[in-house]
Amino acid sequence: MMITGWIVLYLFMAGYMFYLLWLDEKEIPEEHAYIRCNLLGLLLLAIVWPATCILYLIAYIYDRIVDEDA
Repeated sequence: MMITGWIVLYLFMAGYMFYLLWLDEKEIPEEHAYIRCNLLGLLLLAIVWPATCILYLIAYIYDRIVDEDA
């Protein structure tokens, strides 16, 4: 259940950052352009970090299955 909560949190965070970056009606002023870069970095982190955790989990389970068959 806790994993589902983390997944929902990350999906919400990624969706909100996507909204701020591309769908928001207000333009970010030129002098605050670093905000857009920071949001893009956080969006990438919100996607990459859970993906690497899932890949590590798949590799761990696969290793356990292969080790069990040997």
